Formats: sequence, structure tokens, C-alpha cells
Amino acid sequence: MGRRWFLFGLISLLSLTLSAYAADWKQQKYTADGFQVEFSGATSVTDTDISPETKKLVVRSTNYLQDGGTYAYIASATLYKNGANIVKGSEASFATGKCKTKTQTDIAASVAGAKGLSFVGSDCDQGRRWEARYFVKGKWFYQALAIFSADGDTDSARHFLDSFKLL
Repeated sequence: MGRRWFLFGLISLLSLTLSAYAADWKQQKYTADGFQVEFSGATSVTDTDISPETKKLVVRSTNYLQDGGTYAYIASATLYKNGANIVKGSEASFATGKCKTKTQTDIAASVAGAKGLSFVGSDCDQGRRWEARYFVKGKWFYQALAIFSADGDTDSARHFLDSFKLL
């Protein structure tokens, strides 16, 4: 009888501990930038400083960042004057992670007429893992990027990435 109560107490404690660490995901809708995404914590929104040279190509760009210390979830939306190239844009973005291994796959976009690519990189700069989704819709280029430690929370990172949807 005592062992049964001990097991019940252990299971209860474990479930309480796990629920305490469960992320509280909240959907954010950014209609001006044409997407929605879920973040699990405080998010900063910043307009990207654009050089005079880049202004010849880009109308505006906005970054949405959740900095968790050991991880970062980033979404960005960039409006180009004449449209974006998903291959060049995604490769240039992902190259900043300096990942030693990289896989790339085409993915379905949530809106007709949009294109999507997915990248997964390991053994990246500072021993991190990078997972990203890139989309092009009309003149918009979108990025959803999860950067986290190699032994970090892959499920939460993928939750963030899977929640990114074009409007």
C-alpha cells in the first residue's frame, strides 16, 4: 500500500513539474506584414535599419524576436520593391549560422501562390542548431528561425516554426 502511494505521489509531482515548464504559447497576428505566429514569451518588434543601397531594393523590413537566453525565435517580414528570390534570400540568411551540416526541403505554404523552403542545420556557430522556414508571397520575403543549443528544446522550436502561417 505504501509503495502505491509513493508511486502516485511521484507521478503527481512529475506531472506538476512538467506542466510548470510547459510553454504558454500565444498566437500573434501581424496583418500589416501578412503573417501570424505563436511566441511563448515576451517579444520585441524592431524595424530593420536599411542602408541607402538596400533601399533601392527594399521598401521595409520588420523583425520579431523572442530571446530566451539559450534560444531565440525570430520571425521577419521584408517587402521588396520588385519581389524576392526565395533561393538566394534563404541561402544568404541561413549562411549566417555557419552550420557544418544543412538539409533543405521544399515545403507547402499556407497560402496559394506562395513558395516555401525549410532548412535544418547542426553544428552551427557557437555549437547551436538552426531550423528555419522561408516563404515568398508576392513581393514579401518571410523568415521564421529557431536558434537553440544542440541539446535544446527541439519540440518547442518546431512548435514555433510550425505555427508560422501566411495570411
